[in-house]
Order: sequence, then C-alpha cells, then structure tokens
Amino acid sequence: MFSRSPEPPRECNNPCRSGDNAYQQVEPPKLLFITEWFDREAELIKKYLLIFYTVDGTIEISDLVNHRRFLRRMKVDTVKLEDLYIGNVINIYARHMTLVEYADTCSSQYLEPKTERAFILVKPDALDYLGFIVQRIEKCFRVIRAKTACLGYEMACKFFDQYQGQEFYSSLISYVSSGPVAVFLVVAENAIEKMRVLVGNEDPSQARLESPTSLRALYGKDTIRNAFHISESSPCVIRDSGFFFTECREQLPCVARNTAVICDSTCCIIKPHAVKEGLAGRIITDICAAKFKVVALEMFYLDRTHAEEFYEVYKGVLAEYASMTEELALGPCYVLEISGCIEETVKSFRSACGPSDPDLARKLRPQSLRARYGVNKVHNAVHCTDLPEDAPMELEYFFRILTMKS
Repeated sequence: MFSRSPEPPRECNNPCRSGDNAYQQVEPPKLLFITEWFDREAELIKKYLLIFYTVDGTIEISDLVNHRRFLRRMKVDTVKLEDLYIGNVINIYARHMTLVEYADTCSSQYLEPKTERAFILVKPDALDYLGFIVQRIEKCFRVIRAKTACLGYEMACKFFDQYQGQEFYSSLISYVSSGPVAVFLVVAENAIEKMRVLVGNEDPSQARLESPTSLRALYGKDTIRNAFHISESSPCVIRDSGFFFTECREQLPCVARNTAVICDSTCCIIKPHAVKEGLAGRIITDICAAKFKVVALEMFYLDRTHAEEFYEVYKGVLAEYASMTEELALGPCYVLEISGCIEETVKSFRSACGPSDPDLARKLRPQSLRARYGVNKVHNAVHCTDLPEDAPMELEYFFRILTMKS
C-alpha cells in the first residue's frame, strides 16, 4: 500500500548540536523533584518527593503528606535521566506521575539549562508537509505536547497582539486564521536558540540564502506566509503554549479547540514505542503519501485506566491485551483522525496499516505501516480502527472526552 516515503531534505546539523559551554557542570549525586499523582479512587492529587540517583539510575519516592516511603530505592526501567524535566509525565508501575517542580536548587541549576522549552506553530499552508516537519523536529528536540488547532480570528488577534499597529498585521491575522495550525512544545538544551536556527530567517528568501535547509527556506513563501511562528524567549514560550495546552494555561479563559470533525474518518494511534524511537514523523509522512489526510492530531499521555478503557473491546479476545494496555500507558502517543480520498476510509486505512503481527505484515503487505515500523504484536507501531461503527467512538474518546478532562 505504501511506497517508500521520499526522504526529507537534508538538514543542517547545527541546530541539534549542544552549545559549547565554558565548563561542564558536575553531575550531582542525586536529583530531587516534587511529583503529583492523581488517585482516581480517592479523587485526590497526591504529592511525593522523587529522588533520582545519578550514579546508578535508581529512584526512591516518599509520600510528602504521610512522611513515609512510597517506593524503596530501586531501578525503574521507565525512568531515565533524559525523562527528568518539569512538566513531564513519567510512568512508575502504571502510575502516571507529573514532575511539577524541583525540590532543591542543586537539581534546578543542573537540569534547567539542559531542559529548556521551545514552542513552534506551523502555519496553515505548511501543514501539507507536516510529516517532514515532525521528522526535523524529532531529530533536534523531544516533543512533550502537540496538537492541531483552529486559531479563530479573535484568538489570532490575541496571539499576535505584539504586531498590532504594523502594516502587515491584518494580512497576518487573516492568514493564520484561514485554516488549521499545528503546534509543538519541545525540550532540549538551548532549545530556543536551536529552534531559531532550525526554522531560519523570518524572510524565506533570505533564509534560502543564509541556510537553504532551514524550515522557512524549504516551506516559506514570503514574510507573511513564512510557514512558522516561534517563541523568542522563555516567557514567550509560556505565553504562547498557554493558548493551546490546558496545563500550560495562565489566565486565559480557554484554549484553541482541536481540529477533529469525526465524520467519514478513522482513528490512528502512533504508539509510545514508535514515538520514543522518533518514528512519528516518518509514519505521518507515509500516511499522507498514501493519499490519506490527517484531519486532527494530538499528543496524549494515557494512564493504565484510560488504556484499559480504550482497549476494553479486546479484553478476553486477544492474548496480548494486558501487554497492549501496558504499552499504551508507557509514554506519550499521537492520536490522529484520518480521512481518505476514497470510500470506506476505515477499511482502506486498516489495509494500509497491515496485519497486527508485523512478521505477517512483512510477508503479506511489506509496504504497510506495521511491516515497516512494527516489532511484534504489541509493539506494532500503530493502532487503527477495526470496524466502521467503532471509528466515531474511538475518536470521540480522545478528541472529546479526554480533551475535556485535561
């Protein structure tokens, strides 16, 4: 079904290199965090102290309210040093814990420079290249939030209010509110500067002279239709991301709504293992190359309860059910609403994904998504809707129910 995706334009390596520091800060023996976990049975947010020991990668957790040990010091495979940044959701034995703040100055001084946040908005006419753009972002950053959104006229005016009074302001607002946008919140060392280099000069013609492989050089048209907006400073990252992500919101009455339409479409989930391996961009590129359209996209962090709810139809049917739910709750996943240019989108997209067993897919449908990116029946890269009548329910679960809860 899928022909090999065209390779994205070769990128400059500079954006992905860490800055040259005058000195390397000594790694502290342990890193301390305040974490939160929502106890569904008690309907309470509980706070804990998490200690990460850098010498061996073990962790220890204490209950801050009851002043007792919650987890003795041990190695937890799902928690590594690169996972430790404020705002991240880590999975500890099926519990999703959010790192909300550093518990000491030593931890913050060591980690904050290494986990700077950056924000990028993909403007309407660049969404045709979303797969290639995600590939470039994945190579330089770790994506922690993502979604496609409708930035209506009024919200666009508020978002770009720093340009009020400029002669191009009206044209800019009309342009960015003319269609959906995609937004990404990412982390990396020196993330803001790396993003600035990756995206390139605000004038695409100048970008093509200065850095021909930068994103604006490749996808921008002019100074208004320059394909991207990026946040220029850490305060701007906080402000801009608050327009789109509930957990980032500060004194904003609402966030931009997602682009889901839930009509004549199907559901696709790029599973956590594929996201972790940096395959999301390639998978999206393949989907679009096969003449499907990504109507909506959003990154979700599912806990065990949500994963079990979503996969409930497979309970008692598939031997891999328990492992499937565990995998879906291990880390962030991308949920996509997919429409097709042909009838029977659910059936045609399921065929494009291939059999659930990647080994079988490589024999029967060698160009399918699972054949190309799957490992085994559990880590098979993507979930897709099986039956047409299930598509609205699956899409509603993510883009309506879980979005409202967040």
